[in-house]
Amino acid sequence: GWNNDSSGIGGNPVEIIFEFDQVRNFSALYLHTNNYYSKGVQVFSHAKVYFSIGGRHFSGEPVHFSYMPDLIMEHARNVTIKLHQRVGRFLKLELYFAARWILISELSFDSMIVAGNLTEEEVEQSNTIDQTKEDPPQRDEVHTTQAKDQERKAGYSPKQEPESRQLIGLVIVMLLAVILLLVAAITFIIVRSRKIKAASTQSGLGGSFGTEKGVTINMKELQMRVN
Repeated sequence: GWNNDSSGIGGNPVEIIFEFDQVRNFSALYLHTNNYYSKGVQVFSHAKVYFSIGGRHFSGEPVHFSYMPDLIMEHARNVTIKLHQRVGRFLKLELYFAARWILISELSFDSMIVAGNLTEEEVEQSNTIDQTKEDPPQRDEVHTTQAKDQERKAGYSPKQEPESRQLIGLVIVMLLAVILLLVAAITFIIVRSRKIKAASTQSGLGGSFGTEKGVTINMKELQMRVN
């Protein structure tokens, strides 16, 4: 990490020089940088990339890159700087501060070896072609870096969702079973009470008819008494 000791935001840039074993054609530069802005750490606001064959003179127009500040997400993220097929064996990177600190954890290049021997003039000429335009400001994809316990929670949460759905399904099935049992019990009680009532009614009617059939009337005696 680098601390901005100069006055004001921006100030003097951080300068890093890279030396490679052979002349290379560079496509992109990748940086993994922090953006903990509440603690004074932000992604660099601007970057310049210079190229050289011998390492003494970084001539030609540099590659310019601007980054849009992010004051919402404090996670570390990958930042990609396109190098537009620039050629060199030495590369100088200048990073301008957006806050008090710049913290970079990883840096890598996308490049390939250039065959043949190139002079400084040839490289300068190839590097100045179509390099006058600056890339538009960029806000790269955020890659969250979490603690181990947060990663365990994140890994466990997808498993909890299907389990909760299964529990909800089991509860619904149990409720339906209870409702069906209650309906069956109520139906059984109603049917049985009707049968008992019907049986008691039939027994009462049978007893009264039996009493009437047991009464005999002697018509002759009734006629004699009347006379």
